[in-house]
Amino acid sequence: FPGAIQCDVTRGLPYEDNSVEGIVTSHFLEHLHPFRQLPFVLEEFRRVLQPGGVVRLAVPDLLTLKNAYAVGDFDAHASTQRGLPVPFNDLPLALQFSAIVFGNNSGNALYDGHQAAWDFDAMTWALERAGFARCMSVMPGDSRHPTLMQRYQDKHVEQSLIMEAVK
Repeated sequence: FPGAIQCDVTRGLPYEDNSVEGIVTSHFLEHLHPFRQLPFVLEEFRRVLQPGGVVRLAVPDLLTLKNAYAVGDFDAHASTQRGLPVPFNDLPLALQFSAIVFGNNSGNALYDGHQAAWDFDAMTWALERAGFARCMSVMPGDSRHPTLMQRYQDKHVEQSLIMEAVK
Protein backbone atom coordinates (compact mmCIF):
# COMPACT_ATOMS: atom_id res chain seq x y z
CA PHE A 1 0.00 0.00 0.00
CA PRO A 2 1.26 3.53 -0.68
CA GLY A 3 2.93 4.92 2.42
CA ALA A 4 3.10 1.54 4.17
CA ILE A 5 6.07 0.97 6.44
CA GLN A 6 7.32 -2.55 7.08
CA CYS A 7 8.44 -3.34 10.60
CA ASP A 8 8.55 -6.16 13.13
CA VAL A 9 5.57 -5.25 15.30
CA THR A 10 6.74 -7.63 18.02
CA ARG A 11 9.58 -5.13 18.62
CA GLY A 12 7.38 -2.04 18.60
CA LEU A 13 5.87 0.34 16.09
CA PRO A 14 7.87 3.24 14.59
CA TYR A 15 5.20 5.83 15.39
CA GLU A 16 4.80 8.44 18.09
CA ASP A 17 2.23 8.04 20.85
CA ASN A 18 -1.30 9.07 19.80
CA SER A 19 -0.27 9.62 16.16
CA VAL A 20 -2.34 7.08 14.18
CA GLU A 21 -6.08 7.27 13.55
CA GLY A 22 -6.63 3.66 12.49
CA ILE A 23 -4.88 0.29 12.37
CA VAL A 24 -5.86 -2.69 10.22
CA THR A 25 -4.47 -6.18 10.67
CA SER A 26 -5.76 -9.12 8.70
CA HIS A 27 -4.93 -12.76 9.35
CA PHE A 28 -1.81 -11.91 11.30
CA LEU A 29 -2.63 -11.85 15.02
CA GLU A 30 -3.31 -15.60 15.10
CA HIS A 31 0.37 -16.08 14.25
CA LEU A 32 1.46 -14.41 17.49
CA HIS A 33 1.78 -16.30 20.74
CA PRO A 34 -1.35 -15.30 22.70
CA PHE A 35 0.50 -14.73 25.99
CA ARG A 36 4.07 -13.83 25.04
CA GLN A 37 3.65 -11.68 21.89
CA LEU A 38 0.05 -10.61 21.38
CA PRO A 39 -0.34 -8.50 24.55
CA PHE A 40 2.68 -6.36 23.63
CA VAL A 41 1.50 -5.90 20.04
CA LEU A 42 -2.01 -4.88 21.12
CA GLU A 43 -0.52 -2.48 23.68
CA GLU A 44 1.63 -0.98 20.89
CA PHE A 45 -1.49 -0.56 18.74
CA ARG A 46 -3.17 1.26 21.61
CA ARG A 47 -0.08 3.39 22.31
CA VAL A 48 0.12 4.78 18.76
CA LEU A 49 -3.62 5.20 18.21
CA GLN A 50 -5.10 8.63 18.74
CA PRO A 51 -7.84 8.89 21.38
CA GLY A 52 -10.94 7.48 19.69
CA GLY A 53 -8.77 5.68 17.12
CA VAL A 54 -9.96 2.34 15.76
CA VAL A 55 -8.15 -0.96 15.48
CA ARG A 56 -9.69 -3.33 12.93
CA LEU A 57 -8.63 -6.94 12.92
CA ALA A 58 -9.51 -10.12 11.12
CA VAL A 59 -8.58 -13.59 12.32
CA PRO A 60 -9.86 -17.06 11.39
CA ASP A 61 -13.20 -17.43 13.17
CA LEU A 62 -13.17 -20.57 15.28
CA LEU A 63 -16.99 -20.64 15.49
CA THR A 64 -17.40 -20.47 11.69
CA LEU A 65 -14.81 -23.21 11.22
CA LYS A 66 -16.36 -25.35 13.96
CA ASN A 67 -19.73 -25.07 12.24
CA ALA A 68 -18.21 -26.02 8.86
CA TYR A 69 -16.65 -29.04 10.54
CA ALA A 70 -19.96 -29.99 12.18
CA VAL A 71 -21.76 -30.09 8.82
CA GLY A 72 -18.76 -31.60 7.02
CA ASP A 73 -18.35 -28.81 4.49
CA PHE A 74 -15.17 -26.80 4.02
CA ASP A 75 -15.80 -26.07 0.32
CA ALA A 76 -16.05 -22.32 0.98
CA HIS A 77 -12.60 -22.41 2.62
CA ALA A 78 -10.74 -24.63 0.15
CA SER A 79 -9.49 -21.74 -2.02
CA THR A 80 -7.45 -20.37 0.89
CA GLN A 81 -5.50 -23.60 1.29
CA ARG A 82 -2.35 -23.69 -0.81
CA GLY A 83 0.95 -25.46 -0.29
CA LEU A 84 -0.42 -28.72 1.06
CA PRO A 85 1.28 -31.94 -0.10
CA VAL A 86 -2.12 -33.26 -1.27
CA PRO A 87 -5.20 -31.44 -2.61
CA PHE A 88 -7.22 -29.90 0.22
CA ASN A 89 -10.45 -31.64 -0.84
CA ASP A 90 -8.71 -35.04 -0.70
CA LEU A 91 -7.96 -34.63 3.02
CA PRO A 92 -10.16 -36.16 5.72
CA LEU A 93 -12.43 -33.57 7.35
CA ALA A 94 -10.37 -33.37 10.56
CA LEU A 95 -7.22 -32.56 8.58
CA GLN A 96 -9.06 -29.93 6.54
CA PHE A 97 -10.12 -28.33 9.84
CA SER A 98 -6.56 -28.60 11.18
CA ALA A 99 -5.03 -27.04 8.07
CA ILE A 100 -7.25 -23.98 8.45
CA VAL A 101 -7.28 -23.61 12.24
CA PHE A 102 -3.57 -24.27 12.76
CA GLY A 103 -2.44 -22.67 9.51
CA ASN A 104 0.20 -25.32 9.03
CA ASN A 105 -0.12 -25.56 5.28
CA SER A 106 2.62 -23.33 3.93
CA GLY A 107 5.15 -26.04 3.15
CA ASN A 108 7.84 -23.78 4.66
CA ALA A 109 9.90 -25.56 7.33
CA LEU A 110 10.46 -22.24 9.13
CA TYR A 111 6.75 -21.45 9.37
CA ASP A 112 5.13 -22.20 12.73
CA GLY A 113 1.53 -21.67 11.69
CA HIS A 114 -1.17 -20.27 13.91
CA GLN A 115 -0.44 -19.93 17.60
CA ALA A 116 -4.06 -19.56 18.77
CA ALA A 117 -7.65 -20.03 17.65
CA TRP A 118 -9.94 -17.05 18.17
CA ASP A 119 -13.60 -16.40 18.68
CA PHE A 120 -15.35 -13.16 19.62
CA ASP A 121 -15.11 -13.70 23.38
CA ALA A 122 -11.41 -14.58 23.33
CA MET A 123 -10.45 -11.65 21.12
CA THR A 124 -12.58 -9.26 23.18
CA TRP A 125 -10.76 -10.52 26.29
CA ALA A 126 -7.35 -9.85 24.67
CA LEU A 127 -8.37 -6.40 23.40
CA GLU A 128 -9.87 -5.33 26.73
CA ARG A 129 -6.76 -6.49 28.61
CA ALA A 130 -4.76 -4.18 26.33
CA GLY A 131 -7.05 -1.27 27.23
CA PHE A 132 -9.38 -1.18 24.25
CA ALA A 133 -13.09 -0.46 24.61
CA ARG A 134 -16.29 -0.93 22.60
CA CYS A 135 -15.18 -4.18 20.99
CA MET A 136 -17.61 -5.29 18.36
CA SER A 137 -17.89 -7.68 15.46
CA VAL A 138 -18.33 -5.94 12.11
CA MET A 139 -19.49 -7.15 8.74
CA PRO A 140 -17.03 -7.29 5.84
CA GLY A 141 -16.81 -3.88 4.21
CA ASP A 142 -18.41 -2.07 7.18
CA SER A 143 -16.49 0.04 9.67
CA ARG A 144 -17.15 2.52 12.45
CA HIS A 145 -14.16 4.49 11.11
CA PRO A 146 -15.31 7.02 8.49
CA THR A 147 -12.63 6.38 5.85
CA LEU A 148 -10.99 3.08 6.74
CA MET A 149 -12.79 1.01 4.11
CA GLN A 150 -11.81 3.47 1.37
CA ARG A 151 -8.20 2.28 1.75
CA TYR A 152 -8.68 -1.35 2.70
CA GLN A 153 -10.66 -4.35 1.45
CA ASP A 154 -11.38 -7.35 3.70
CA LYS A 155 -9.85 -10.67 2.64
CA HIS A 156 -10.81 -14.29 3.43
CA VAL A 157 -14.22 -13.16 4.70
CA GLU A 158 -15.66 -16.67 4.43
CA GLN A 159 -13.59 -17.76 7.44
CA SER A 160 -12.98 -14.46 9.23
CA LEU A 161 -13.99 -12.93 12.50
CA ILE A 162 -13.74 -9.20 11.82
CA MET A 163 -13.72 -6.92 14.84
CA GLU A 164 -13.11 -3.32 15.70
CA ALA A 165 -12.23 -1.74 19.02
CA VAL A 166 -11.63 1.84 20.12
CA LYS A 167 -8.87 3.43 22.14
